[in-house]
Amino acid sequence: MRHLLFVYGTLKRGFTNHGPYMTTARFLDTATTCHPFPLVLHGVSHTPVLIDARGRGHRVSGELFRVDNPTLGKLDRLEGVNEQDGYRRQRLMITDSRGGMHSVWGYFKSPARAEDVRSQPLAVYDKRHDRPLYGNIGTP
Repeated sequence: MRHLLFVYGTLKRGFTNHGPYMTTARFLDTATTCHPFPLVLHGVSHTPVLIDARGRGHRVSGELFRVDNPTLGKLDRLEGVNEQDGYRRQRLMITDSRGGMHSVWGYFKSPARAEDVRSQPLAVYDKRHDRPLYGNIGTP
């Protein structure tokens, strides 16, 4: 089965986790969330985190991919889905560069799990924010 996935941080093309985790993913387009969310830098490693607080922050820019079940499973493990301090994979609405709207998967943290915020909400995570990360990086 194939899934549409919105990525906003280190899984984007050219960033740390893209190569190890997105080898079979197919880039489709750039995209923006339909609703504002807080995208913040979190913790000492400044990990990009999308907080599940719809209506706050900015409409977040990222990339839209088509992924298969094995890739989605690898990403769930990377993001700690079902772990106490991990992300949740849930649906959100995005708009692609041509104005098309899509219901896609995205990774969020609950506001209670994003206690070590190190930035104001961002509209985009780019190379200015990219720092070497610690923890989940490595071979999938």
